[in-house]
Amino acid sequence: MTRQFNTKRTLITTLIILTLLLTWYISYSTEQGMRNDFLIQTQIGANSIDANLVKKLTGTPADLKSPEYRQLKQQFANIIKVNKQLHFAYLMGVRPNGKVFFYVDDKPDGDREGSAPGSPYDEAPKEFNEVMRTGVPVVQGPSSDSWGSYASGCAPVIDPKTGKTIAIFAIDFATGSWYWDIALHSALPVGLGVALMLVVISFFITKQNSILLKKSEERYRFMFDNNPQPNWIFDMKTLAFLEVNEAAIKHYGYSREEFLSMTLQDIRPPKDLPLLLNDIRLSSVNGLYKATERRHIKKNGDLIYVAIASHTVIFNGRKSAHILVHDITDRILTEAELIKTKNELEKLYNNMDEAVLSVDLIHMKTLYASIANQTVFGRSPAEFLDNPRLWFDVIHAEDKPKVETDFLVLYSGEKLNHEYRIIRPNGDIRWIEAKIKPTLDENGNLIQIDGIAYDITYRKEIETKLLESEINFRRSIAESPVGIRVVSVAGKTVYANKAFLDIYEFDSLEEFTSTPAKNRYTPESYIQHLQRKEKRKIGIEESDYEIGIICKNGNIRYVKVSYKEILWNGTIHFQVVNIDITELRKSEEQLRKFASYLQNIREEEKVSIAREIHDDLGQILVALKIDMGMLKQRVSKTNVFDQSSDILLKFDDIVDLINKTIVTTRRIMNGLRPELLEMYGFVGATKDYLREFEDRHQVKCEFVSNDSDIEMTPQQSLAFFRIFQEAMNNVAKHAKATSVKIQLQHTDNKLSLEITDNGVGLDKDNQIRPDSYGMIGMKERVILLDGKLDIISATGKGTCVRIEIPYYT
Repeated sequence: MTRQFNTKRTLITTLIILTLLLTWYISYSTEQGMRNDFLIQTQIGANSIDANLVKKLTGTPADLKSPEYRQLKQQFANIIKVNKQLHFAYLMGVRPNGKVFFYVDDKPDGDREGSAPGSPYDEAPKEFNEVMRTGVPVVQGPSSDSWGSYASGCAPVIDPKTGKTIAIFAIDFATGSWYWDIALHSALPVGLGVALMLVVISFFITKQNSILLKKSEERYRFMFDNNPQPNWIFDMKTLAFLEVNEAAIKHYGYSREEFLSMTLQDIRPPKDLPLLLNDIRLSSVNGLYKATERRHIKKNGDLIYVAIASHTVIFNGRKSAHILVHDITDRILTEAELIKTKNELEKLYNNMDEAVLSVDLIHMKTLYASIANQTVFGRSPAEFLDNPRLWFDVIHAEDKPKVETDFLVLYSGEKLNHEYRIIRPNGDIRWIEAKIKPTLDENGNLIQIDGIAYDITYRKEIETKLLESEINFRRSIAESPVGIRVVSVAGKTVYANKAFLDIYEFDSLEEFTSTPAKNRYTPESYIQHLQRKEKRKIGIEESDYEIGIICKNGNIRYVKVSYKEILWNGTIHFQVVNIDITELRKSEEQLRKFASYLQNIREEEKVSIAREIHDDLGQILVALKIDMGMLKQRVSKTNVFDQSSDILLKFDDIVDLINKTIVTTRRIMNGLRPELLEMYGFVGATKDYLREFEDRHQVKCEFVSNDSDIEMTPQQSLAFFRIFQEAMNNVAKHAKATSVKIQLQHTDNKLSLEITDNGVGLDKDNQIRPDSYGMIGMKERVILLDGKLDIISATGKGTCVRIEIPYYT
């Protein structure tokens, strides 16, 4: 009986143990199935998230206005809508200090259960940090917090470009039904017995798994079909496509039927097939597999670059793999273009004479050093790459404090341009000009500097010499006995030496500049000053001229002014030289008076000679002519000689010679004293002279005047006539002209005379000598009338002599 009891007890104990074990097994299997299903749902949700959207989030309230935040919130809301058992879907990040915060969730803005972007998740389980660190998805819980009791699925969101985890995607499952399902499947078999329990438990497990599988498949199908990224499932043995989503059809251009009749090999370049087989092998071994920069071929033949995420699944009873595709073609092409640009820039930098240097200040690392560093600093690029502080170490010790001070502006984001000395390895000291551009991070911290350095030693030496030259130049100006002032392009006087101030009798430059120009010039010179200003506006410059000035004490002085362009303090100015010609003017006036006196004496002497020739020689010639006539008559009456006819002819020859002598005498007298000038004035005398000139030299002459009633003083008419005679004499001797035009014009208080011929003209090698008697005489006569004389001529284009004098009616 005891034995039976022991057997029964053993049987009961065994049954109890088996029941407990079966109950535990059923509970454990159910929970693990639910966890695996939950894990797959979480991973699919994480894979469906576009990493580019996440990278544009800042984790601050500013995200509320971003389209990326709205797109992700709508995506999470759709996930919750499909599965009623899911309570919460959200995206989290981890701060550098390990604190978990919310990026975005499925709740409407303002919902009390929702969390604003950047809100901390202080109750976050430690598993969340592990997912962020390891990139391995987990199901955590069930556990309780201020939101309730939930089981949480967590999966990493991977950046296809770097392969790093950039965020955590999580969904919460309410645990009320969670525990009830487990208890339901584990409690019933105990009351019905081991055999019945096994049958019932088996039935319920099958049923429950079927329901869960159906729900999982529905959720999986929805997330698969509506994923914005291309997705497909393929047979890992045959590589045949088993299913594709709408995004894949649109992106690759194949129809669903075409996809399902193809294999993975059909969308891969032939050269990439070994890589494809290796990816499948790794995916089969690891379950989860990620790969970047794989090449696919679209239906239209376009080659694209993709990043893929793969995990193995059982699809329609076949071992398969679910693939999520991200097209990274634009990124790859951009990176390739950046590499090309970088290479071109590096080539450009290495061909430059200037040294280029880039330093990462956060990691104290030299990012780039061009070949020219060897030439400028005497250090190889490798030395700069090994020592990121070398650019500072080579600075001359005396200049380091200044450079450190200059460097401070970079922290505010301003560019720096400064000069300093360096010491090369051989001990040479060189001057450097460096231009530095700072780079600040989003918090305003200086993280990188990029600079270009020039060797300006030669320029510095030239500047030193120029400075010494400028010092000497300024000293020479200051000590010059000639008045000099320096004027800016805008017309402002910036310097005046003592000699200049003495001319004006001013004590300082300020006194000169504060005196209006109108008060410094004589009225006539002020008008000329204004005229020169107007000419400058249209590009006409007068570099030499004379002015009349009013000194401080009221005295009037005359100054000869000349100016030229100079550099003053490194900028363009004008050096204006002022020479006091007051005494020279007085001397010239005395000389002019003396010359006028001499001219008058000459003219009087000519008149006197003409009178004597007229009174003496003229009368003698006339008397001789009369006597010869009377003698001829007497000889012809006597008939004493046989050859009286020959004698009479000789008398005629002598009388003719006397007549010619009389004509010549009259011409000489007219040259010495133009009687027609006194009788008819300049115009009449000129016309008469032209008639005689035209007959004598066979040159066509024309006289033109714009004023038929011009009255000249005797001095003016005589001067004009003498100059006219000299010009016509040159025409007869040298011009070989066929015509001459004389123009007398009266305009704007000016009287001008032009004698223009069409002769051979003058070349540069055959100009009228300025010291010839004729030229001197013309100049003297014009100066005495305060006028000016111009002679304009060119080879083959004739000659024009122009006289202009002041004329007031």
